[in-house]
Amino acid sequence: PGDGRFLGRISVAEQSLGRYEEAVGHAREGLRLDPRSSAIARYLTRALIFVRRYDEALATGDAALRLDPTSPDNVWVKATVHVARGDLAAARAVYRAASPPMERATLVAFMSQIWEMAWTLEPSDLDLLVSLPPAEFGGDRAEWGLCLAQGWALKGDSARARVYADSGRAAYEEQIRANPRNSQAHALLGLTLGYLGRYDDAVASVRRALAIRGISRDKYDGVYNGLQLARVYAMAGRREQAIAELEPLLQIPSFLTPGWLRIDPTFATLRGQPRFERLVRGP
Repeated sequence: PGDGRFLGRISVAEQSLGRYEEAVGHAREGLRLDPRSSAIARYLTRALIFVRRYDEALATGDAALRLDPTSPDNVWVKATVHVARGDLAAARAVYRAASPPMERATLVAFMSQIWEMAWTLEPSDLDLLVSLPPAEFGGDRAEWGLCLAQGWALKGDSARARVYADSGRAAYEEQIRANPRNSQAHALLGLTLGYLGRYDDAVASVRRALAIRGISRDKYDGVYNGLQLARVYAMAGRREQAIAELEPLLQIPSFLTPGWLRIDPTFATLRGQPRFERLVRGP
């Protein structure tokens, strides 16, 4: 009970179990015991984002970044507070302030991988993203292919997006052969298939991810996998199905918010739909 790092890791487990108030409490106590730990400050920030206490999350996100300004995780968690509020300009200001001391390529690669947030980057960062080699992604050709597919799609080049999505598809399929219970690989395979226009296959792949680790089993990964299904439906133009997947994610503790949906271009095709407009207005 006197080990701050241990309490921080308990907080992470409690988030997956959906025990968010306990997660906040344990991370807060962990940070009191170990106030120089940027990791615990980040765990606390993430828990506060899920319970939508953004003023507190911004304060602890600032603390995490002050403690370690070289960590892309800390840049991400602070920027995500602004994304959750629907303030893309403020998120991008966090990225600009982070480089230097952080290598811009490191930040761009990281942000395009975590929660597939390449869409939050500056337009000039997308030019950098599509030039990055697999080494910037730890040699993971699945992540590299998907991230560059995102970059080219955001730049409006669907042909190049398909080329890199196909590279990602092949690598994710190889990962799944090695570990069929890897829910994230199934979910991200679904996104690559979406970029390739293979929408039925994409939906089936993400549904496999949800069967392995859906919201009933893991309140953290389940939300993430649920978002992938909504993304695939939006890519396919299946607007009512996309909205039906988004609705329950806004009714539980989640990083997804009305503000996020207002600015995420993935869901631009849903704008103007009455059900979607009610979602983005919030409670």
